[in-house]
Amino acid sequence: MSEHVDRERRTARLVRACYAHYVSPGNATAEQLYALCKLTWITKGGANLDDGLPDNTRTVVGPALRALTGASVTATSMRELPEQLKQARAAPEIVRLVAKPVGFVNFYTAFRKVARTWIAAHVRDVNRMVKLVVRASSDPEAREAYAMLDKLAPLPRRGGGGMPAVALVSPMLACLDPRGRSPIINSRASVRERLQRLGLRHATVGEQFDGLVNLIGQAGIQDAFDLDTSDVDDIVAAFEGEPRSTAAPRRVSPPPSRATKALDEHDDADVEFFRRASRVKMRRLHHTMTNALRHFCKSRGLVVEEGSSHECMFDARVRAHDGDRHLLVEVKTDSEQPTCRLAVGQLFDYRRQLSDRGRTDLGVLFPKKPSAEAKALLEDVGVKALWFTTGMKAVRGFKSP
Repeated sequence: MSEHVDRERRTARLVRACYAHYVSPGNATAEQLYALCKLTWITKGGANLDDGLPDNTRTVVGPALRALTGASVTATSMRELPEQLKQARAAPEIVRLVAKPVGFVNFYTAFRKVARTWIAAHVRDVNRMVKLVVRASSDPEAREAYAMLDKLAPLPRRGGGGMPAVALVSPMLACLDPRGRSPIINSRASVRERLQRLGLRHATVGEQFDGLVNLIGQAGIQDAFDLDTSDVDDIVAAFEGEPRSTAAPRRVSPPPSRATKALDEHDDADVEFFRRASRVKMRRLHHTMTNALRHFCKSRGLVVEEGSSHECMFDARVRAHDGDRHLLVEVKTDSEQPTCRLAVGQLFDYRRQLSDRGRTDLGVLFPKKPSAEAKALLEDVGVKALWFTTGMKAVRGFKSP
């Protein structure tokens, strides 16, 4: 797997370098956008390279770089390509990157020419998506680009079914995201199975984005390319507390199979143990908030539980709060930055111990609307900001049926 993930990351660096050196930000031509997509493709013909994939210089990489750089590229093999680009005074970074194989998507041949026409018809939308991802500083900003794909027509095919636009565009977006957090969503069998395991096979592209991004940063998955090349069974095994087959064995806390119980009413008996009045007040507010969350969920027919093992004492987990996705909630009595940082650490630690962590979203619940600074921190790390309305009758930021 390491060779393939290296190839994907190298492709991403090449796509970003071409965009940075030769494309006008937000104003790329249809031909340039098509070429950026094309750089992610492999080909079936030609001699095999060291990593077992055919040399795609003649049919894919060469023509794409010719369109992007303006260089007179006639190379038919990877050995010839760097020298030709160097003579044409292409950016040194690009010359260096094409010295090794690039491309990783076996894009369906019947749609390769259609893709150019489709991009030309949607060039304005594709430019906007690219701009969103290139400038994204958080997952919600990148998600906006993916959500746009739900509204665009599929790539047509004469005498057959169409191809969802996400299959063409998402590999390019994944490469252009400097954070490495925009997932590849196409019709490859492993991607379909991964979405099936997450209960997102027939979800919207935006919802699929949420589910896949949620896997990054867990079980040794570093970025979208690590996710794309990981075996589905390895991912599932990692979520269940087993080390990934490609990684060195590590000690993982077993999932708390019986570490939960129904969320009961809380009382204030334990406040006797606190000496400082401020801590007593904080604990009472925490109990009040937890009870209010329990009643809020109960009124909507949602099951909510709390952690009961010493290693995983989370405040609440709302089951199936959004389809079959769960929501792990940390209750905090204020939204000061130190509190938010603590909550984020707690949530990530708790989630890694859950057997169904791949379907578990994270959220911090505050007594009132948090500050913009607090919301910005949580948004940046993919954690939901939740807060009570006046009287704690409802929760904002909470998605429920």
